[in-house]
Amino acid sequence: MKHLETIKFEQLAHRYLDAKDFIIQEGYSWELDWQTERSFAGFTEQEFLKETSWVILSCGFRESTIRKYFNTISESFLNWESADKIHCSLEKCRRDALTIFNNIKKIDSICKVITHVSDRGFLHTKTNIQKEGLNYVQGFPYIGPVTGLHLLKNLGIQIAKPDRHLVRIAKATGFPTAQELCESINEIVGDNIAEIDLVLWRYATLRSDYISHFSTVN
Repeated sequence: MKHLETIKFEQLAHRYLDAKDFIIQEGYSWELDWQTERSFAGFTEQEFLKETSWVILSCGFRESTIRKYFNTISESFLNWESADKIHCSLEKCRRDALTIFNNIKKIDSICKVITHVSDRGFLHTKTNIQKEGLNYVQGFPYIGPVTGLHLLKNLGIQIAKPDRHLVRIAKATGFPTAQELCESINEIVGDNIAEIDLVLWRYATLRSDYISHFSTVN
């Protein structure tokens, strides 16, 4: 049995590394660099506002759609310079953002996050994320169990988000959860959990046959 398990894990490692090579060849090495540089200890107020807004906007939309608008939305919100500075001209920032991305609920949700950080302070927010993790970030609008894990991952916490792609890959390879799948790959190849999550997710967005690529591991 142990011999069979070893073969399975070796196959999984090869499939993962093939997927990683593929996305690098497709021009996404910058995403891997970005993810591996994430550090919870080092993330700033600007990064928090940016990543939280990205996750809010991405909920229910394709990543490629949000990417088209995100730079100009960021400019509307003063490039996330600080919650206090944005809050001083919040109504104008809101109006400008709505001319770019006319989704009132989502833009207002971003405004609520900015107000939260401005009122309580970034240190308070970061400390509570460290203490309460997912429970705390789910207090923000549009942040649920899956999107909350997405946000924590983007802030540098070594966690896998159970989105539909990773859940399907986990099922195809016989793992109960996306987290256990990524942890197993981590033990074999040494890449961190968040990077593995990104490789699997990006590969799935680029290849419609991603399930068959991994389902040979059994």
